[in-house]
Amino acid sequence: MAVIGSESYANLHEQLLSWEACEPLVAEYCEEAGLPASAGAFTAELKRQLTAVAAKVDAGYPDNADLTIDKDSGKIVLSPRRGKDRRTSAQDLEREILKRLPEWSLLDVLARTAYWLSWWRHFGPVSGSDPKIRDKLARYVLTVFCYGTNAGPAQVARHMRQRVSVHELSLAGNQHITTGKLNMASADVIDMFIQLDLAHVWGDVSKAGVDGSQIDTWENNLLAETSIRYGGYGGIAYRHISDTYIALFSHFIPCGVWEAVYLFEGLLKNESEVTVDIVHGDTQGQSLPVFGLAHMLGIQLLPRIRNWKDLTFYRPTPTVKYQHIGPLFGDPDKDVINWRLIENHWPDLMRVVLSIREGRLSSAALLRKLGNESRRNRIYQADNVGVDARRRTRADRASPPRREASTLPRRYIGSGPPCYTSSTLLPPGPCKCCAAPRTPPCCTRDTALLHPTTTTRTTSSNRSSTSAAAPTARSRAGRGGRRSGRSGGRRGRAQGAPRSPRTGAPGRRSMPRSRTGRPARLRASARRSRARWRRARR
Repeated sequence: MAVIGSESYANLHEQLLSWEACEPLVAEYCEEAGLPASAGAFTAELKRQLTAVAAKVDAGYPDNADLTIDKDSGKIVLSPRRGKDRRTSAQDLEREILKRLPEWSLLDVLARTAYWLSWWRHFGPVSGSDPKIRDKLARYVLTVFCYGTNAGPAQVARHMRQRVSVHELSLAGNQHITTGKLNMASADVIDMFIQLDLAHVWGDVSKAGVDGSQIDTWENNLLAETSIRYGGYGGIAYRHISDTYIALFSHFIPCGVWEAVYLFEGLLKNESEVTVDIVHGDTQGQSLPVFGLAHMLGIQLLPRIRNWKDLTFYRPTPTVKYQHIGPLFGDPDKDVINWRLIENHWPDLMRVVLSIREGRLSSAALLRKLGNESRRNRIYQADNVGVDARRRTRADRASPPRREASTLPRRYIGSGPPCYTSSTLLPPGPCKCCAAPRTPPCCTRDTALLHPTTTTRTTSSNRSSTSAAAPTARSRAGRGGRRSGRSGGRRGRAQGAPRSPRTGAPGRRSMPRSRTGRPARLRASARRSRARWRRARR
């Protein structure tokens, strides 16, 4: 039995090509992508590019009238540019062009292109047999018009004055036209369009822009869901638009997914002869793994990042200093690129990118795995350590990151000294994995993540033993004489219970609470975290 899309849940490392299979392909691929063909040369080229770009920006800062950096406070201000007023001659030219342009019907345009290019030849039954349609060109043109305009078979058949029935349109749309066949028909139109001289007036076909828009769909759809960002119900139509103003690729994605995950799918599945080297996008079109994979694929990613002033830039070396743009970079002792890590995992990076090119691994599946709490993954670190920005705000620089600690359920409480969060505690004694004494600074979030077997789960039977100060006996408390603990209400109290690590209120349980004030064990996210933790322990 085969399930479409099941490869997204498979083991990532089993889908990758082995290094023995990738080694003969490395030289050819690096030549196509413009990358050095060895680990040392690859790292040296990255370091050279970052050093050169940072020095160029620092030298050109005095001439940049739009960017202002306060040396004392480090505040960054980027002034928006105002567009120039249109001249009267330009407005007159626009009116004259619109007056001379004839008005064409969309159905006439489809019929003419179908007659010239025969893009309808890709449509037909899945078996490959003859469709047995008397006028195939007219039927497929009407079908494309029907579903392309979202009018529906009933409305199109009604306005065609009984020349075609609803059954004929729906049959051709459901059984003769698939997504793959529609992409091949679009490729014929794109290849012919880029041969026109007028298309190259706008661009050179090497650039593309990506963006998504919410489209209303039927509720009985696997992709349909409520979009918080757009405020509607349906799916996201994610499109790749060339600089010649023609759509290269488009597909539907769920509303709740980060759009950058599907950025490379449209470029890799494009059936036309157009090759894109530069991609423009918005905040949804970028992330740390996307930046790293774009460089490995030979694509230059140029997104517009919202709140980019809160990002921290990496330094190429700890000793490098900049005269004007120094506040953009982080701590010289911490925010420095680990070039050795990139060089050591260069074969793994090549395995990933070659597996994507050979079709063994989907780029969307890879980015979903690398973007979901995968900071402990060495391939993730090697792929993103060369990126010049990371999403840590300036207020968080002095405090350790707490993103990894959120992977532990809040009910896993031990009796040792607390880590970065009051909900992650470790039992006393030496570590079972490395036999090292579990004392600060060993008792950190890294110890909790790298040695998960040392954590103990708090239940109703051993909750009193998880803290040395907690008593063994509990009394009746709260309204109605309810008992404290799991069987009682949330208002229960324990005799002699220690103070809460968050609020410091006496007599309350040490169960951590969420921002809303409710116990974390009652939240749905906590239940999902416990399920993920159980699967990770297996």
